[in-house]
Amino acid sequence: MKRAWPPLITDAARPRWMLWRDRILTILVWILFLALFIQQWRLFQARVEAWLATPGAEWNFMLGPFFAVVGIMVAWLLLTAILTYSRAMRARRQAQPPPLSLEAEAAHFGVTPEALTAARQKQIIAVAIEPDGSFRFEDPTYTAAAVGKGQPGQPPPGR
Repeated sequence: MKRAWPPLITDAARPRWMLWRDRILTILVWILFLALFIQQWRLFQARVEAWLATPGAEWNFMLGPFFAVVGIMVAWLLLTAILTYSRAMRARRQAQPPPLSLEAEAAHFGVTPEALTAARQKQIIAVAIEPDGSFRFEDPTYTAAAVGKGQPGQPPPGR
């Protein structure tokens, strides 16, 4: 049995309780984020007020935890950037795979080689994915007329 591709998730198949569950959980997570932000803001405010009460105190010591978190996040960002860059450069040095034959590409799309060749000849083509995963090529001007939408009109002169 061939599976439909791409797997689409729509609201039609989901029960109402699932939609409300998702909404409630999303709201609860945002409330949690807000509570964490307020808590951290109050801690930062207390540190600033303590510094204002004793101006001789050092900012480095008082803001040390905040700068430590920032340093860890920047280090993590740099590490992931370096790893991503090295992975991209390694992939770039590899040889390109051989191109698919017309028959193999047509079989992959679920169309005949003649239909694929005809679609490649056109300058603009619309591709529809059938429920069985096969592709169907359509002329976009024909598609617009078929659903009752006429050709797009000319823009106003001022635009």
